[in-house]
Amino acid sequence: MSIEKSSSCASGEYLVLGEMLRRGYECYLANGPTQNGWDIVILNEHGANIRIQVKTIDWPEKNAINGKLDDGFDILIAVLLQRKKPQAKYVIASLNEIKPHLSAVSTDESTARGQRGGKERTLNLGKNFETQDGKKDLKVDEAGWSHLKALIHNLTTHSTGPVKNTPQPG
Repeated sequence: MSIEKSSSCASGEYLVLGEMLRRGYECYLANGPTQNGWDIVILNEHGANIRIQVKTIDWPEKNAINGKLDDGFDILIAVLLQRKKPQAKYVIASLNEIKPHLSAVSTDESTARGQRGGKERTLNLGKNFETQDGKKDLKVDEAGWSHLKALIHNLTTHSTGPVKNTPQPG
């Protein structure tokens, strides 16, 4: 991984973590190889660990978000860095919301995607936040942060299975 790509990935993760902490979420940055497929975990009011995958691109110059985008996390937050401007934009969607917009799985052995076992897929975001199929149903910026709140509230599963309601003493 190049230094530019590595710093872009890290800056996106820290921007998201900082924004979520500023908004009052109990969240933590993933650390180590056991968190394969996600970068930040949020603990919601149900006690569920919500797994956030952060993807960062230099937008609008680049519009393809690549990676293993069909499992391993609950919510995708795409950070659209605008290197010539001081702010970033955020696209926030659940795994189920992005699945219809993903490219087919690459099986081309000559590409990096194919060499990784054909697990990578692509989500394209146009300059008007349109997906490749022309839809604009992904949540951006403030609408996205409100959407994140609803997603986190409604998710009741985490990486080890469903949340169990434990009886309260007394």
